[in-house]
Amino acid sequence: ARAGYGVVIVILYMTFPGIYAIVAAAVNEAFGPIHYKANFGLLFTQSLAYCVVMLVMTKVPIIADELGYTGMFLVAGGCGLIGIIAVCFLPRHLSSTTSDQKPTKC
Repeated sequence: ARAGYGVVIVILYMTFPGIYAIVAAAVNEAFGPIHYKANFGLLFTQSLAYCVVMLVMTKVPIIADELGYTGMFLVAGGCGLIGIIAVCFLPRHLSSTTSDQKPTKC
């Protein structure tokens, strides 16, 4: 059982760096080369903010005791729902002028 667990963990961590290559291409395809840098930066900034919230919820004893596992799960789910609702209000196209712009060379 320990060897199997070790193998699964090694395989999991071997696939982890591939996520960065896949996400970069997906962000470029979804938002285009004009807004790629800003959106890729926001993607990892939100991850940092989410980790700070989770750190506070799990390491501050008063909050962790009050929320418990179910409360932490509900807070995380609420963050996901807020993200989905925010995306629903985004415009489909930023403006008609952005489609004619060329990406920068920097």
